[in-house]
This record gives sequence, C-alpha cells and structure tokens, in this order.
Amino acid sequence: MDDAIRMYARFWWARHGAKGVRSVRERAQHFKAIGDTEGHRVWSGVAAEIERRREVEGL
Repeated sequence: MDDAIRMYARFWWARHGAKGVRSVRERAQHFKAIGDTEGHRVWSGVAAEIERRREVEGL
C-alpha cells in the first residue's frame, strides 16, 4: 500500500504542484468525517508524502 501512496502522491504533485497538499488534506478530513478510517489514513499518507517532497525540493 505504501508504494501506491507514493505513486499517487507523485501523480498529485505533477498535476497540482506544491499547493496540491491543501486539497489532499481536505480529502483526508472528508474521509475522517464520514468515518472511513482507511480512506483517512491513505489520503493523510499522500499529504505527508507531498509535504516531504516539498521539503526536499525546498518549496
């Protein structure tokens, strides 16, 4: 599953850039609000990977 999270984070980064983390965090919160813990975990992981990449690239 972690490979899938990293892959989707790369896709999201390519499509939305460094600012895309906001929409990913909103999506994670949506899943949390509806009680989907797995969805929340996955989207939080995508956000964390995007944030890590932002730090590495200095954005």
